[in-house]
Amino acid sequence: MIFNFKNTDEKKLLDLLIFLTIIVFYIKIFHLYDHYPLLDEVIVLDRYLEWKSFLRKDHIGNHTINSFIGVILKSLFGYNFELLRFISFFCFSLILLVFRMIFEKIYLYIFFLSLIIFSNILFNYIYIFRGYYVHAFLCALSFFFLKKYFFNGRKQLILNIILFLIFLQLAHSLFTIYIAIPIFILLLIDNYKKEILLQNIPNYIIFLILPVFLIYLLYMFLDGFVTLHSNNLNFKFLLENFFIIFIDCIKQGFRMIFFSSYTETNYFSFFATVKMLYNGYDSILVAEPIILLIYFLSISFSIFNILSLKKFSYLDFLILLIFTFFILTFKHPTLRVHIGPAIFCLFYIVNNLNIILEKIKILNIKAYYLTSIFICFLLIMSVFPNKDFQQLKNHVIKIDKYKHDCNIANKELNSSEKWVLINFYPNACNYRYDAKIKDNFLFK
Repeated sequence: MIFNFKNTDEKKLLDLLIFLTIIVFYIKIFHLYDHYPLLDEVIVLDRYLEWKSFLRKDHIGNHTINSFIGVILKSLFGYNFELLRFISFFCFSLILLVFRMIFEKIYLYIFFLSLIIFSNILFNYIYIFRGYYVHAFLCALSFFFLKKYFFNGRKQLILNIILFLIFLQLAHSLFTIYIAIPIFILLLIDNYKKEILLQNIPNYIIFLILPVFLIYLLYMFLDGFVTLHSNNLNFKFLLENFFIIFIDCIKQGFRMIFFSSYTETNYFSFFATVKMLYNGYDSILVAEPIILLIYFLSISFSIFNILSLKKFSYLDFLILLIFTFFILTFKHPTLRVHIGPAIFCLFYIVNNLNIILEKIKILNIKAYYLTSIFICFLLIMSVFPNKDFQQLKNHVIKIDKYKHDCNIANKELNSSEKWVLINFYPNACNYRYDAKIKDNFLFK
């Protein structure tokens, strides 16, 4: 026999399957797929991909960590749209590595990967230049360290890491509150029950409260400053008038970030969210029964464990906290915001399956390995990027005809196409806004 399955370590085979997944997905996405931007991505290219603007929140539109990494990549390697999209793919790859750090069974990986592949947004956002998979990676890391904290002794170092991960989530974007705040509440409850809250207060202040306060003070001031003093965006004006304009800028930024039209209150948000997941958001973000399934299984496992187990279970209680917090915020975020929470809940589901199935003994190792390899290979080979995510393909195809001659582009392209050209091909043409024609004027 060329290959002896009886002597094969399942963990090594799982490593191989994860590596194969990453390689195949990379080839399919970055070598066999034509990349055309989403409108959402062009907005990021326009507003947040400069050192002077990556910290702006612009209400809640900017995903700060994603923009920060994008600015660094642009500074080091020049503008490259596919490289910017690689940020999300890299985060997806890291999520698979976090999975491997927690779990060792191939059948759990197949289940985990299947739900991602069968979900429209969970799969297709692994190559989109937005910060949803950055948040998903932070969620996966949070789950990993929460397990370590609650089940391997409440070590100060692990607590500090979790608190810092909460800070990173909140600094990244306000949409991360659905995971970050429940984790924070759970830690407070746990520390209070264990009578260690007072001794850990310095940790909370240093690694979470103070950093969040300072970063949002900066966000609010920048948004307020840009809005109220758009005609004086220079360091001279800022330094000369800092103490005069500071409070007004903070007030304006506070209103923009925490009370923007993007975060309107909806007292029926729970039902609106279920309806959106069931019916879809638009022609690109279609129905997401997989995410509904993930949420249903998470709640089911959580309630069952809490009712059946005699001891207090922190991860089970956290899931209930997450859904309770979401309902009580009375907000109805867009469908893609659910990527991070769905990944966190998926880790929770797999963790429960691992506990339930760990005592099952596989009698035919060879059949198990061969079947697992076949199913995993079938999964990763059968999925392809959704061409509906090539939202601005027609714009770019038309732009490609004229991007080498800016004078002709002025005549042949409409306003939105010029805007896409300016941001998707930043080196093609210079531009200035012409007040007479109320449009951008392109020139070399």
